[in-house]
Amino acid sequence: MSAKNNLRTIGKTNMENVLKLLMVEKELSRGDLAKRLGVSKMTITNIISELKGHGYVQEEKSNRSTPSNGPIPMVISIVPNSLLTIGVHISFTEITVQLVDVVDGILYQTHARVDNIDSNQQLAKRIRGVIYKVLEENPEIQTKIIGIGITYSGGAETTGANNNFSASQIKKTEIDLKNSLEKEFGITIAIGNEIQGAMIAELVFGKEVGQEKVYYMNASKQIRGGFINNYIIIHGACGLSGEIAHLTVKYDGPLCLCGSRGCYNLYAGIEVLLKHSKCHSIDELHLKIQERDPLALRIIEEYIQITTVVFTNIVNLYDPASILVGGDLTKLDKSIFRKIERLLNERIIYRKERYIKVRMSSIEKAATIMGAAMLVYENWFVCKQ
Repeated sequence: MSAKNNLRTIGKTNMENVLKLLMVEKELSRGDLAKRLGVSKMTITNIISELKGHGYVQEEKSNRSTPSNGPIPMVISIVPNSLLTIGVHISFTEITVQLVDVVDGILYQTHARVDNIDSNQQLAKRIRGVIYKVLEENPEIQTKIIGIGITYSGGAETTGANNNFSASQIKKTEIDLKNSLEKEFGITIAIGNEIQGAMIAELVFGKEVGQEKVYYMNASKQIRGGFINNYIIIHGACGLSGEIAHLTVKYDGPLCLCGSRGCYNLYAGIEVLLKHSKCHSIDELHLKIQERDPLALRIIEEYIQITTVVFTNIVNLYDPASILVGGDLTKLDKSIFRKIERLLNERIIYRKERYIKVRMSSIEKAATIMGAAMLVYENWFVCKQ
């Protein structure tokens, strides 16, 4: 790479970092941006000028409270509806498509069924159809869409209940799907990890995640997770850093589809909890817990104990400031997670010097779906080593 290309890359990185900070902090002064990024104020001035030229940022007096005897500072913020993305999330039963603004969140949402889809060609056709629906119903914003993100539920061993395609089959044709859609729409297409997308959504739209080290767990049909450090998602060599579904919690436990035994997912996934508690939905399980049903209480107590062990290992290994929980299990009584927090802090090392919070996601299940749209910004947030 030439020196000129190196400088261009550095400039692009600084610009992305400015936008990333503004996405999560909402507003910052030029001085704050320079200090946080470790660059000169002149560099920030040049970046802001260029971003203003594109219509991405604005500079105005802060709306935040300031000391009465001091001047109101000028701050930079992202212009509403200037950075729009389309998110496509493929679950076992439907395709959810959202138009998302990094300032105002979800602007539009629609759905399409995945029934009678038995090939990736049919899936691609269905995806194109719902994207065109978004564009046709929002003609005024078409030129402001900078990319389309696509995520899908399930792992390599999972097949949707109502169709014949699986996550592994989508994975095999990701490149073809990406290329065909980029040719069709003429913008960036990002296809990938739904949990990494969800973590970006948590960083941008959530109320709890700061610059601290955070472990994020999405507890739904599958247990997924990852690490966040200073607004960076730790990626890992294979993109699996922080995954906990297949942590061994019982060395002689039942055989898992991954080939190992006693995996956490076999004791903590929603389907497992519902099956063992003889419930048909998470809402029914929640009701039975409130009614003090003996079986439901026993199953949840086992969940609490096993999850405490897993969280204790995570804290001792990674030393996060907090653990953030999202997904369907957040519908259960919050006292469950308060108990996990209490037990966790009784077990961790150096317990006298620190207290680890277990917090609920403020956007809960929506993080996974909104994460598809936020996947367009993956390179801004993910540390790839």
